[in-house]
Amino acid sequence: MLSVALAAGEQDPAAVALDFLGKLQKVTPSDEIDATEMTALFPGTTEARRTEIESALRGLANELAGARLDVVESRTEGSLAGVLMSATFGLNASAARVHPVALIVRDDTWLPAPVEGTFENLGIDYLPDFTAPSHRLAKWMKDEAPKRTRQLRQRLLTDLRDSIRRTEIARMPAATPPAELLMHFLEAAAARDLPSVLAALGGAEDELSEDFQATAAFVASSFKRAQELGLPDPSAPDHLLTVIEEETKPSTAVVSVGDFDCLKTRRGADALRVYAFDFSRTSSGRWQLVPSSQLLFSSPAVPSPEVQEKFAVALLAAHPPVAAESPEILARRALQAIATCDPGSLLESVTREESTPFDALVDFLRPLTTARKLRRRPVLLGTCTIGDRAAALWLPFDLSHPEIEPDRFLHFTLRRYDQGWLLAPGQKPGDELDAWIEEQSARPGNHWYEKLGLAEVATPAPLRETPADEAGSIFAGWADALQRQDLAGAFARAAVPAGEDGRRHLMEYLGTEFSSDCDIQLLKVHTEGSWTAATLRHQPQDPKQPATYLLHPLISTPEGPRILAEAILYTEDTRGRRLLNDLARKRLAALFPSADLDPLREILRRHEALAEEDRSRP
Repeated sequence: MLSVALAAGEQDPAAVALDFLGKLQKVTPSDEIDATEMTALFPGTTEARRTEIESALRGLANELAGARLDVVESRTEGSLAGVLMSATFGLNASAARVHPVALIVRDDTWLPAPVEGTFENLGIDYLPDFTAPSHRLAKWMKDEAPKRTRQLRQRLLTDLRDSIRRTEIARMPAATPPAELLMHFLEAAAARDLPSVLAALGGAEDELSEDFQATAAFVASSFKRAQELGLPDPSAPDHLLTVIEEETKPSTAVVSVGDFDCLKTRRGADALRVYAFDFSRTSSGRWQLVPSSQLLFSSPAVPSPEVQEKFAVALLAAHPPVAAESPEILARRALQAIATCDPGSLLESVTREESTPFDALVDFLRPLTTARKLRRRPVLLGTCTIGDRAAALWLPFDLSHPEIEPDRFLHFTLRRYDQGWLLAPGQKPGDELDAWIEEQSARPGNHWYEKLGLAEVATPAPLRETPADEAGSIFAGWADALQRQDLAGAFARAAVPAGEDGRRHLMEYLGTEFSSDCDIQLLKVHTEGSWTAATLRHQPQDPKQPATYLLHPLISTPEGPRILAEAILYTEDTRGRRLLNDLARKRLAALFPSADLDPLREILRRHEALAEEDRSRP
């Protein structure tokens, strides 16, 4: 049950009314409304009447949700008062209303009446001292609330017109084509920008149409009540939105746009939805979208094969190619776009010299799905160039399965044009490059781990000191690779004990680190004896979440100093972390049996002191 204390002491009746409506608008569907606790309801009110009153209060609560409340005017006569309160929802004039609140003094405290704008059900109907003032105040509220509501709505409409005139859409040249206007409209709708949306619906005209206020009311109400609109969102991540076709006549136009969901490429054509929008030309010569009840809740069409091919052409035309100097540079740029799920940048790597069919485009964009949904990390394994053609072999790395299997390899076909190298989706590499791809794909997993720079440590191994500048460079690169979720960069600075278990432990750590989306910062490099380790702060994106401080140890390998991820140490502030540290020290002792672990314990002590100092900073 919702229990609300609405007034105390000598509070002004206007303040009590504001507090009452403010508490009421926060009522949730699961809250119980008790009119006896919330208002001055007469104890002798029948159960049936009380139920009616509480139902009306819930309706008022729903109406007030999200409103800005302001006192318009207040009148007091003895122990009775009437307050006019405005409820506004931004520039939504149709939803604005002035609410009358009646109040009465009970036990030296102002309390709201249970029925809006009246003194009913207070138990004062037959008390002579209350008859005249209650009638006067009730009549004042009854007369003034509708009048003030009309004035409020007119003022908001004026403010809305002023806001519409200031929008970018209203300031666009009258000759702006429908397709350009549509993209601005979709951006405004996604942002729930009422003035800009209405500007695209004819609100920028000097003379508004007769149904403009109804259109404004519908749009404002939809923005308030609908969680999602039936419109493509130009800013939606992993989506590609482009105009497919614009059919223009002297006074009408139809624009069709394609919305391609890059995370649905496994289902091919299901990834593409097509929307059609009608336009009309106004008396001033401007184009406007034709208002309709379906406009904000459009039903997209499943495209025909012909429309699919038109979309492929239009999409590539919207992302001009940016050639690269070499196949390797281009392949790395494309894989970075896949890793960051940036379909626009990925399309900039595609040639326009040959046509790219829709199905080939879907296949080309499919790695974005695995990168986002399955958190696969693309890694370039190598390139081979023969004449003006090249192939780039790469692997969408699955951190949960460190085994590298031949059927998981993928490749790009690249072509050299006058402007440089570009990807050619749908084209075959050629016999010689096919043979190279087959040969490379047959190599064992150990070969690729070694090529990617992952070092293995045999048991037992010597521990050597690392120069400070070299250690600092390694740790900075390691922190950067973790921050950017750069798998190849992490491999090049990491070491594992020989065998599958060592690689599995590293993959588990990197999978956890990459999925945490923490801000990772190198705080300090510590050296004691032969040991070198660094304090890294791992701060979650939510600033309310505490940072984790990890000590990353550096060890010796035949390839040089590397970080041993499975021996990372925690601040020992919990029993679980102490147990994890004990396991890490046992691994280090097994790998480096002749090394003294006491200096590492001293480094851990410094690490904990640094972490405590960093936590205490504001």
